[in-house]
Amino acid sequence: KNLKFKILKNQNIKIKQKIEITNYRYKSIILGKQGTTIKKIRENSQKEIEKIFNKKTHLYLEVNYINVQ
Repeated sequence: KNLKFKILKNQNIKIKQKIEITNYRYKSIILGKQGTTIKKIRENSQKEIEKIFNKKTHLYLEVNYINVQ
């Protein structure tokens, strides 16, 4: 779920993105030990977005559990 997509004054792109999971046990898998997995996800995604838009990108990721019954 995209929370915010904004082009800053210096023409950089700022993206706030929410990753929603329906099974709580996946949260620790996505985050990884000391946040290493989510950091790799963010870095790789940020590089791909920068290639697409040809602009410096700031990507903020948030992992949330949603209870679906």
